[in-house]
Amino acid sequence: MPYTMPRNNGESLRASLREPAGASGASGQDVLAGSVGPPGAEVRLPLRGFAPAQIEVFLGPTNSGKTHQALQHLARRGTGVYAAPLRMLAYEAYERLGEQIGLDRVGLVTGEERVNAGAPVICCTAEMAPMNAELLVLDEVQWAQDPERGWAWTRLLAGAEVAELYVTGEVGAAPLVQAILGESTPVTLLDRLCPLVVDKKPVSLGEIPKRSVLVAFSRKAVLHLAGLLREEGRSVAVLYGALPPDVRRAEIHRFITGDADVVVATDVIGHGINLPVDCVVFAETNKFDGKQRRSLAAWEAAQIGGRAGRFGFSEVGIVSCLRPLEGFEPDPDVIAMIDQPKVSVSGRRAYRRVTYGFVAPALDDLGVKRSTELPAALREWRNRAVGELAGLSWARVAPVEPLIKRLALLRRTAHGSSKTLLSRLHLEDAWALARSPCDPDEDADAMILGLLGRQITGDASAVLRHIVEESCSGLAAPALEARARELVILRWAALRFRGRIDISHEAVSESLDELTDELNAALSRAVEHGIARCVSCHKICAPWFPMCDRCHAKARSWRMQRWDLDELDYLGYTDYSDGIEDEYELPPPRSKKPAGKHRRKGLEATRDAIARAVAMSPACERIANVSRSRWADTFIPAILALERESERGELRSALVTLFASQTKLTQNACVARKQAAELLDVARQLVSKRASLH
Repeated sequence: MPYTMPRNNGESLRASLREPAGASGASGQDVLAGSVGPPGAEVRLPLRGFAPAQIEVFLGPTNSGKTHQALQHLARRGTGVYAAPLRMLAYEAYERLGEQIGLDRVGLVTGEERVNAGAPVICCTAEMAPMNAELLVLDEVQWAQDPERGWAWTRLLAGAEVAELYVTGEVGAAPLVQAILGESTPVTLLDRLCPLVVDKKPVSLGEIPKRSVLVAFSRKAVLHLAGLLREEGRSVAVLYGALPPDVRRAEIHRFITGDADVVVATDVIGHGINLPVDCVVFAETNKFDGKQRRSLAAWEAAQIGGRAGRFGFSEVGIVSCLRPLEGFEPDPDVIAMIDQPKVSVSGRRAYRRVTYGFVAPALDDLGVKRSTELPAALREWRNRAVGELAGLSWARVAPVEPLIKRLALLRRTAHGSSKTLLSRLHLEDAWALARSPCDPDEDADAMILGLLGRQITGDASAVLRHIVEESCSGLAAPALEARARELVILRWAALRFRGRIDISHEAVSESLDELTDELNAALSRAVEHGIARCVSCHKICAPWFPMCDRCHAKARSWRMQRWDLDELDYLGYTDYSDGIEDEYELPPPRSKKPAGKHRRKGLEATRDAIARAVAMSPACERIANVSRSRWADTFIPAILALERESERGELRSALVTLFASQTKLTQNACVARKQAAELLDVARQLVSKRASLH
């Protein structure tokens, strides 16, 4: 059946939240009792007008063949939709089905691209899946419990009007599936096709076998470990969240073809990326989840470790942990949980129970006519939904705060107008921007969101084209990753607002392809220089600290001797033991007297010295403009951070010399403190531009 394209990337839930055919009033579950009140937001559940003629549910652990079976079934049927959690998985299914039935009969639809969207078989992300099809394959149904994206799985599971529904996921999702589809729904539980063994004996870096994945949970840790492996003569591929999909595919291809012995990856490896892996080694067993640093849950460890032992490539999958080294001390007890699932689900042991899915509002549910009413309507919907869904075991209220934050960014005054951007936007456009892939907490994303709003409202002074046309040649990997993030958002926008903004989907895709080539090359350099070494003794240290523990203790002792405690308190050293993590906020200078002739000469001499120091350091050419006009900080923590990011030590040496001369230039304490404030301000700028120092 040809693909019916949703109205926008946020996928309006009009189809999934409408009343079933023939229903009226507030009967049944389609409109809850609380929504029959005064006009305003309505809380509706996704319910289908007719039940599927056939429902098949296959649940099992990783490497149990459930997705493979689903794609084979879809290929035999020759028509239908495959809904995946990730664009990369949708692309993999697109390629596999294309090989079987021909690419002319398969389409790919995501928020960023459309390829043969009218084909009888469509591979798409869950948000883009149509509500009507002959066959719907809903993969990884446990994603319904994800707070940000779970609504897409819930609406499809409960509301898709299809002749055949084919559901796959982990064993723990059985309660959710049966709560929505009915207790009598048959569920087939699958076993792993390849046995999985947890080896409690830690392995060293040199002992990691070929066709292995080494797991860490930050970009710095991944590059550090990859650099150490490369020093031992191993060929390495890397995977982490900031890499754009095309670069990830290139790294995966290197591993599959044997160009890389080991993949060093974050937990992105656990989200359905299929690799011929024999062994998974954990270098870390705790991660930062956006709020706090915590140990992995059992299901998270199993999801990642279960990638070991792919059927047809391995006889057995092995999970182990890395022998402790500087900065890495994985907990073997966390790994052991993979062997000990403690939750009982449908007579089978599982790692967790997935009992609910998230429900999000559609634009029609909010009952608004103007875009300025959206924030208040979202809050009203949330407040009503919390109460009205309380008695329904399988439904939870999706957070609306990210939508409200994006709308808040559009409430600024429009250029050349007394009205805000939000008030000038059409209701549908404002809703599309509220559901955009922009992160409202990221400055670059917020800027792009504002430019999009201005362009859509006809502001000729807003230009997006320069972002697409900007050259990425010579940039370091972090800067390229940030640029890729911007281009991905713009590719979504070019598709959603085609012809209404000054960029085209083709132009953005071309720029993204060029950036991918640059990033592939930069990634190799990042791995080469990714090993963290102590800036004092040059021994290997933890990748998130500039010094090893021994040298940090020495530096702390030196600092305590050089400054008395009152002076340290005045300078804002709130915790003398935390080193570079301290906050170095200085209060306003106590004296506002104009600088004397002696200090003016000192300023000029120092600025010239900084300019010469920067000129001597090729690694710092791109921050020359900042440095020439301001002072550079030479306090120890800032120096350590700068030293860490530079290829050589010229900048550090020049600034240390500069600091020595600076202390001789100023005898007055108030003047010295004011100069210190200026130095610290510039140091923050230099450290924030560390991506340019590679």
